[in-house]
Amino acid sequence: MKKTNYRDVSVIDVDERLKIFIACDSSGGIGLKEMDEFKVPPEVTGYHTVNVITCELEALGVVPKVIVNNLCAEMKDTGERVIKGIKKYLSENYENEEIEITGSTEENFKTYQTSLGMVAIGYKKDKDFEFFNTKENNSLLVVGKPKVGEEVLINQEENINASTIRTLRQIKGVVDIVPVGSKGIRYEAENIGKNKALKIIYNQELKINLEKSAGPSTCCIATVDEDVVNIDDIKEKIGKPVEMIGVFN
Repeated sequence: MKKTNYRDVSVIDVDERLKIFIACDSSGGIGLKEMDEFKVPPEVTGYHTVNVITCELEALGVVPKVIVNNLCAEMKDTGERVIKGIKKYLSENYENEEIEITGSTEENFKTYQTSLGMVAIGYKKDKDFEFFNTKENNSLLVVGKPKVGEEVLINQEENINASTIRTLRQIKGVVDIVPVGSKGIRYEAENIGKNKALKIIYNQELKINLEKSAGPSTCCIATVDEDVVNIDDIKEKIGKPVEMIGVFN
């Protein structure tokens, strides 16, 4: 078997056509335990953590089949509430999919801070699958807004989710999609350019902060062929904030 990495996703070639995709994320200090830095219900922690890993897979056109939730806390009641948040997210974004949830909890020792590691696993049968397809003169868009901490819970309709990315992928003329995390928009955009030996010419007056963390993937970047699709059409179909920030050269 051959293994390659696409950013934060591990891809295993089982055979000539079948590929297994594995995305992971972690969360620490976000919950209602004594030493948590950001106090929110555990349901919120589960909801937004699973957003990160499902968006990573959806950006590659992969539907998750298994969610692994390894929680460094007790099942009652922290674990149950985290799982409740995961299930809420999956019901909103994967209503017609059967997705298995498994994992483990800490039952031997008392914990004072909420921490977890979460993994999404999916597969795809595609002999000719390619990671980066961006070309010269493709435009670079940001969908959603980068948010972290309390900002994530304000105007939540602006945040992207797995359904947002799935809709983006279905729009003809959208080339590559990359969810943005803690490293910010510029890092992810430059990574696309580096892989295709392209430079980005950024617009001079940007409304968005390219360096800011996007926390639990509250936004994504997308490369677009404007000869095929109009930016205004994307805005209408997505229903999220969209800003054109540059072009690949």
